[in-house]
Amino acid sequence: MKTLHFQTTMKCAGCVAAVSPKLEGIRGLNKWQALVDQPNPDYNFTADVDSDEVSKDIMDAFQKAGYEARPV
Repeated sequence: MKTLHFQTTMKCAGCVAAVSPKLEGIRGLNKWQALVDQPNPDYNFTADVDSDEVSKDIMDAFQKAGYEARPV
């Protein structure tokens, strides 16, 4: 398992609620955490994944919810 870090445009719990359904069902995404309450200057979303290839699926899920995510 590998942990990926992303900087996203999420700012609050409402943003997390909007993105959450889009992340469900992504194959290879085992666990994720949004860090909007404790912002890190480098990233605000972490994902435990099976492989790096899941990164694109995560970014697509954010885009479908109206947000941006970029790996850092």
